Amino acid sequence: MKKCCLIISLFLSSTVASTAQNKTKKSSLSRQQQAITFNSLGLAEPQAAVGLGFTKMFAPRSSYFTELSYIFKSPFYQEAYPVTGGYRWLLQYRYHNIKDNRRNHFWGAEFRMKGYGFTGTNTFINKVSNDTLTTYPYKAQATSVGGAILLGTIFNLSRNNRWQMEVTCGIGAKHKFVKYKNLQQGYKPTFPEGGWGLKPPEINEAVGMPYFPTTIRLRYCIL
Repeated sequence: MKKCCLIISLFLSSTVASTAQNKTKKSSLSRQQQAITFNSLGLAEPQAAVGLGFTKMFAPRSSYFTELSYIFKSPFYQEAYPVTGGYRWLLQYRYHNIKDNRRNHFWGAEFRMKGYGFTGTNTFINKVSNDTLTTYPYKAQATSVGGAILLGTIFNLSRNNRWQMEVTCGIGAKHKFVKYKNLQQGYKPTFPEGGWGLKPPEINEAVGMPYFPTTIRLRYCIL
C-alpha cells in the first residue's frame, strides 16, 4: 500500500512539474504570437516606403506576415525616381525554429505586389506612322509582382521580450509592367543600350529581373 501511494505521489508530482514547465514555456513564447512591425530601411529605398506590418503564429512553428506601405517621392533620389505615390503589399509564410526565448530563426516564402505612379521624359517611336516624339513628358503607372525565399532571425531588445528586432534577407524574382496614361496608341519608348547587357533598367522600362529583399524591422509584441 505504501509503495502504491509512493508511486502515485511521484506520478502526480511529475505531472504537476511537467504542466508548470509547459505553461512557463507557453508563457515565454506567447508574446511571439502576434506583433506589429515597422520597416526601418523603407525610407532609404529608391521608391521610399513607410508602413506597418502584422505577424501572427497560427501553429507552434508556423506564422504569417503581412505588410502594407505607402510609396512616395524619395528625398535621396528626387531626379532619378520622380515617383508620385503608390503602395507595396507583402504576404509571407514563415516556418520558425525557436531554440529558446532569445533565439527565433525562420525561413519563409514571400509574395509581393507594388504599384506606383511616376513622371518623366523619354523618346517614343511609332513604327507604323514613322513618327518620333522627342523628350516627350509622360505620366505612367507601374505594377510590379514578384516572389522570394527568405531567411530571418528575431532578437529580443527588452527584458519583457515585447520589443524585438527582425532581420531578413532573401532572393527572388519580379516583373514590372508599365502603363502610360498620356501616350497615344502605337508609340513605344526607346532606351539606351548598355555594354555587355549590364545596364540597370530604367524606371519606365517593363522588365523582369531578380531582387534581393533585405530588411531590418522593429517589432512590438502585443500578445
